[in-house]
Amino acid sequence: MIKKLLKKKTEKIRYNSVLLIVKRITPSLYQKILPLINNNVKLLSRVPRPSILFMKEYFNQNFVIGAEIGVNKGKNAKSILKELNVEKLYLIDVWFNYKEIQANRPQKSNFKFILNEFKDDKQIKIIRELSKNAIKFVKDNSLDFVYIDANHLFEFVYQDINLWYNKVKKGGIIAGHDVFGHIGVLKAVKKFCKENKYLFNIEIPDWYFIK
Repeated sequence: MIKKLLKKKTEKIRYNSVLLIVKRITPSLYQKILPLINNNVKLLSRVPRPSILFMKEYFNQNFVIGAEIGVNKGKNAKSILKELNVEKLYLIDVWFNYKEIQANRPQKSNFKFILNEFKDDKQIKIIRELSKNAIKFVKDNSLDFVYIDANHLFEFVYQDINLWYNKVKKGGIIAGHDVFGHIGVLKAVKKFCKENKYLFNIEIPDWYFIK
């Protein structure tokens, strides 16, 4: 009980801190975020996620091939399978703790859970690799979408967008999670899109753009 209360309190502190940073560096985004948050952290972890709902309308029941980078226990993966007409979905994660990881999760048990959860699902291809190594298993211009939700530090988000950009077809969707709550995510998305002349959309807690 105490652990749960502490977690809730630290979540609020973290999100309030990021809100202040966003207010300073991107005032227009702050005005968009503020009424959506309204001190409701649950909004940030809901499924189906906004970018997946956008894809559902965008792809209009066409068969799609996609990848999720950062899977954890597969909550979002299940939502993707439910909402989209999936031909194949690559689930990519290392499922082990390493020094840069931002949360100490029970990765070994999560991997066993994923194996059991999707063992009979022929739509799913599980790849237990770092993102930078997993790209060799996916052909360029073969994905209709990629959803990035791995390490949230700036350098890794920026790296993941660059790594997986070429794997997505022209007209496909590049999306991700936690644009609010992890300032490195917002900075990485802004940097990539500015460099490559894309406008990106934000629907808390997701970001996405059309290639």
